[in-house]
Amino acid sequence: MPTVTRIEPKLTKVLEEFPLDEHKLISVAAYARVSTDSDEQFTSFAAQVSYYTQLIESNPDYKFVKVYADEGISGTMLKKRKGFNEMMAAARRHEFDLLFTKSLSRFARNTVDSISAIRELKDLGIDVYFEEQRLHTINATGELIITILSALAQEESRNISENVKWGIRKSFADGKVIIPYKRFLGYEKGKDGSPVIVEEEAEVVRLIYKMFWEGKSTHQIAKYLNEHKVPMPSRKTDENGNFIFKWQVSTIVSILTNEKYKGDAILQKTYIDDFLTHKQVKNDGNNIPIYHVKESHPFIIPVEEWEMVQIEMKRRNQRYSGLSFLGSKLICGDCGSCYGQKVWHSTDKYRKVIYQCNYKFSGKNTCKTKTLNEETIKKAFAKSCSMIDPSGLIEDLELGLETIETTKELEDKILELVIECDALNESARKLIEDKKKGIVDFDEADERYKVLIKKHKEVSGRLKILEDERSRKAAISKRIRMFIEVLRNNEIIEGTFQEKLWTMLLEKAMVYEDRIEFIYYSGYKNTVTID
Repeated sequence: MPTVTRIEPKLTKVLEEFPLDEHKLISVAAYARVSTDSDEQFTSFAAQVSYYTQLIESNPDYKFVKVYADEGISGTMLKKRKGFNEMMAAARRHEFDLLFTKSLSRFARNTVDSISAIRELKDLGIDVYFEEQRLHTINATGELIITILSALAQEESRNISENVKWGIRKSFADGKVIIPYKRFLGYEKGKDGSPVIVEEEAEVVRLIYKMFWEGKSTHQIAKYLNEHKVPMPSRKTDENGNFIFKWQVSTIVSILTNEKYKGDAILQKTYIDDFLTHKQVKNDGNNIPIYHVKESHPFIIPVEEWEMVQIEMKRRNQRYSGLSFLGSKLICGDCGSCYGQKVWHSTDKYRKVIYQCNYKFSGKNTCKTKTLNEETIKKAFAKSCSMIDPSGLIEDLELGLETIETTKELEDKILELVIECDALNESARKLIEDKKKGIVDFDEADERYKVLIKKHKEVSGRLKILEDERSRKAAISKRIRMFIEVLRNNEIIEGTFQEKLWTMLLEKAMVYEDRIEFIYYSGYKNTVTID
């Protein structure tokens, strides 16, 4: 039979760790969190910090370390919780032995992250005490119960997320416009909750559209706003409270393409796919609906002007040189490519800026079209403008307007497709409900759903084509009216190049070997011979 001998610990080692003449204090920290940044929650946040500070400092056995805190941060995203991460870093440095926190839901709502953090703290010899549950994590029983409660906390977070989603989507379906006012230029939240124009900011929006329409690139607009110290939409300030002026091209593009400035709203462009990761996903319309609310609030930019800017934006994306407003409208008559701005003798006294076809020497056959300088282009355009005879042309343009603005047939087709899309959406919704209730077999429901989705995609595609055609007609109509206004007001100054006319009225200038054909948005065109 084996003999077992118990060897007692050496007294000297025990005395080293727990000296008889010294009362060893327990280093204690706390963690507090509230999940929103509202005024009501701020009170709760401040109260938690104050409570734990007093609780720890009032106990003679405790040595107060710190209250680590996160304000307005979701519990499902540990990587975004600065206070929590700071607390974990301090734990790894063994700066405290005991951590107080209010409850599991204040600690984390993600089961995996919660248990992972608790186990790491336990391995470091740190006990976590949850007041509401009266649980210590240092023992095995506590960890088992915590695992169960953390799972419940995660499920609670999921339910809250679903309820919030439902509320937001219900407001979308009701046509309620939601705007991130803190970083959105031109509007503020009105007394009834609807967007109200802030006139001072609206002037900046109008200026951006005007500069773009006058031929300025998005880079040039951003540079102008920075140089003139125009506050950004985010209204960011430095440590002294002064506005930061860092307009980016992406900000300008966002303003120029946002439908809210014409008084419409496209709702649910993105959505949160996973309540744990909070990752935003672009809505392609296949999983959840997109809502387009027309005339939902006051416009800053008239619809026709907004539509024209979208068409101009597409045109520039396709062939804009980015260097000069002249090159963007010069088209090679041989190959159809855009003209680009080039610099000859850039480092000497013979420096010269010229324009030529971007693909003049890249193909098998060299384009025979002219290489032009700025003076030649401007002189030819001034001559083209002087060749316009207002008498008779105004009448012809107004007759053309009647044809363009007669859109009843187009509107009827659009309405038919909108109704068809709505019917397909309703069919898909009912099919999903029937599938959940078990009325329809799963496999059959999936096949029918695929057919509905395919049909919806087809109808939506046709609808998009017609809506683009409507926008194009509205833009052409606006341009023709502008042309008529120029002619009536005698704004064409003979022999003078006018940038406004080049930008707003001219669609393109086809360059050939010996001539330039100027084609205006109104449909009018003429040809000028060049040397």
